[in-house]
Amino acid sequence: MIHIFRKELKKWNIIWWFVLASLGLGGASMLFIKQPSKDNIYVASVNDRKISLKDFHQVYAELKSSLDDMAMYWGIQVNNLAKLMGLENLEKSSLDKCVQNSLLDQSADQIGVEIDPASFKNFLGDTISKYLVDPSTGKVNVQAYQNYLSRMNMSISDYEESKEKDYRRNSVRNFLQNSYYMPNYFIEELFVQKATEKKFSILSLPLDHFLKEAKKASYSEEVLKKYFLDNREKYRVPEKRKAKFWVFTPEDYSDKVSVNDYAIEQFYERNKSSLYRILRKIKISLILVKSISGSSEDAISIIKNRAEEALKLVKENPADFSKIAKKYSDHESASKGGLIDFFQRGKLDSDIEKVAFVTLKEKGEVSNLIESKEGFAIVKLEDSIPASDKPLSSVRDDIIKTLKEKRSLSALRGDLEKASRSADSEISTFEEIAKSVKIKSQESKLLSKEDSGGYELEGALAGKLFVERGNKKYGYFVHQGKHILYFITEKHESFVPKFVDIKKKILSDFNEKEARENQKKMVDKYRSDILDGKITLDKVAEELRLKLVTTDFVKTSGDKDSDLKFVIDEAFAINDKSQLLVHSHGDDYYFARLVDFRKIEDLKEEEKSKVASEESKKIKNLYSGAVIESLKRIAKIEIHEGNLKAGAAY
Repeated sequence: MIHIFRKELKKWNIIWWFVLASLGLGGASMLFIKQPSKDNIYVASVNDRKISLKDFHQVYAELKSSLDDMAMYWGIQVNNLAKLMGLENLEKSSLDKCVQNSLLDQSADQIGVEIDPASFKNFLGDTISKYLVDPSTGKVNVQAYQNYLSRMNMSISDYEESKEKDYRRNSVRNFLQNSYYMPNYFIEELFVQKATEKKFSILSLPLDHFLKEAKKASYSEEVLKKYFLDNREKYRVPEKRKAKFWVFTPEDYSDKVSVNDYAIEQFYERNKSSLYRILRKIKISLILVKSISGSSEDAISIIKNRAEEALKLVKENPADFSKIAKKYSDHESASKGGLIDFFQRGKLDSDIEKVAFVTLKEKGEVSNLIESKEGFAIVKLEDSIPASDKPLSSVRDDIIKTLKEKRSLSALRGDLEKASRSADSEISTFEEIAKSVKIKSQESKLLSKEDSGGYELEGALAGKLFVERGNKKYGYFVHQGKHILYFITEKHESFVPKFVDIKKKILSDFNEKEARENQKKMVDKYRSDILDGKITLDKVAEELRLKLVTTDFVKTSGDKDSDLKFVIDEAFAINDKSQLLVHSHGDDYYFARLVDFRKIEDLKEEEKSKVASEESKKIKNLYSGAVIESLKRIAKIEIHEGNLKAGAAY
């Protein structure tokens, strides 16, 4: 399916090989880093199907990129947006998504999901990020696309493969959603709900109210000390460490290495057939009679007959290929008599290219009828430029850059390993290495184990500071392509502060505990009394000195301007004035009762369809989510925590 993706994006004038070359040269030095491939490190397995570190990094990068883009679009901080979306722990969310992806992939295999070219094209068009499209032209921006792949740490083939997987997973979700049937009586019920306005009495029992009451009480020091002793571990200050560190890259060593002509020539001879090969190009004339996916056998037969008719005319009069193409071909080249100028593989349908590049040998040779995914084709080979190697002179600068990167990396790793092996290493050893390549030291803040994890350098450093054994105070690791040398400069042991030093904090926590207990006690008491008819909601408000709110008549969606919208949405399930809703939201509780209701008479029939469509979509999404969760519960899932933590160093 790769050729389909490339062809589709050509509509936006993407220069694929330019992008590939730009990405490839930028990451050339990584070819020489001798570390395990992310493809061969597994962070989890689902029913014995492994999830690689590469898969995990890709999902993490996609989630983080989406958060960054949305935060920029909405103008809010990323951390706040992550909390709103339940993505505070991005690592856990990424791993959960990897597991879900694996379950969907396995389901797609079991169902036998195949990629339909036409619907796949539509899927690509619908899912391409708006940030990759130039708003002034509506076309994909090459630089934005290149930056995106760099952010995702993905190659073009990685991106194409991920889109094919997304398509198959989306097909499974659609299958699950469409397997749910919503009966008519349920739709009628929903419509009745939507066509009804209700009025509610709502009483808020906020934690702050009970906290104010708790603060009015006085507690003896003995009570507070007992609370402290019972919860002393809650106040433990974790062990913390600080380090000096230096960030090295191979480029820092570029002035210390040189490349001679012999090395350049040797590298060229070893790699010219792979790295510096100019692929064969051909010029062809094409007649393509297109077919439509899903057409009946009769329709396909008519299309094939038309193509065979064109082939017969071409065989009889090869010189008239151009005229015949203009009459019979549905391809965009028809106006040019089917002529397609020199191109490499990857431009056309693979079935057509197989014949054009392999079967046809001589100029002027015409193929038999080719059945492809797009229809029926006839190809005439017009000309051919054989494959060749780029001359050394044209790639000399690239080779020098590659060799310098390789040797720079080698020199860098040699220095770091030498320093790390020195049993009597002092910080001066590290400073001398850094000084030799003009790298300035940086200093971390005091870090604890809780700070480790994630993809930021600080999290990776914290992880290293607490995994070294014995009295070793130094080391180095690789983080996102950079080499980090560190030396621990401070250690603060874990301890529990003295009671007198944190007395204010203890009192604050004790007040909160008392407030929560009293809040829950009042909620339970008054809920029981209200349902037993012993007290009314307004009397509860009076006794607790709280404000009772009576809403206007509202619809199911609630009053958009109301701070109580989330309560109103829940309260709409109440159909009887004797019922009571008890709803918790954050730290607060809410009581809600139905005061009155009335039917809306002027709702139109199309609103009924809209209600059914909206609710059906919600329920189907919940249904498919429930099925996936069920698959997760019965799946054999293994998490490799060690590899997951180690992955932060890559």
